[in-house]
Amino acid sequence: MEDCISRLDTISDTCLLMLHLELRVHCFFHLLPLARPRNVSVHEELDPEVIELGRDLQSFYQLLSSILSQPKLRYIFDGLGHLCAAIFIHSSQHMPRLSEAGKKRVCRNIWGVQQRLSQITSRREAELDRARAFFELLAHEPDRLLAQLPDRRSQFTPVEMSHLVALSVRSHPTLASQHGALEQRLAQLSALLKQPI
Repeated sequence: MEDCISRLDTISDTCLLMLHLELRVHCFFHLLPLARPRNVSVHEELDPEVIELGRDLQSFYQLLSSILSQPKLRYIFDGLGHLCAAIFIHSSQHMPRLSEAGKKRVCRNIWGVQQRLSQITSRREAELDRARAFFELLAHEPDRLLAQLPDRRSQFTPVEMSHLVALSVRSHPTLASQHGALEQRLAQLSALLKQPI
């Protein structure tokens, strides 16, 4: 009998782990394609992928909340905000450029994911504020952005800052086609980050 109970506990733990992983796969599946260039209407509130991710998360929650205890639900849903923020920030390295409308669209998408996750978890998903702040910094010209980054060391890693500078240069109307502009600004960023805080 104890052996049977032990096996059921193992199966239960495996099922929880699979649900934990499944939700994370959904985040990657829906959010990574947002980095690709696209022709999306400026008037659309959120991209279809963000809406679909929200539906997936909500249906998972509705189904599981009637079956699982709160600690198990927290295990499955906790950390999704952090993961989504990381996906948004790190996918910026694959974005060829962002127009002003594109920057606003990304911020709206981050806000949409944050709203849905906050509804599900009943708490503010603060990591997504960090992702939105990342893309809001693109409102500055690359050189002005560089001047602000040393003050953001506690908020962003050096790798994230280099992604930000690179996207800023790629999105700039003249610097994008200027030979060596990106390398020069990345070298400046590296020098700025070596200075003591």
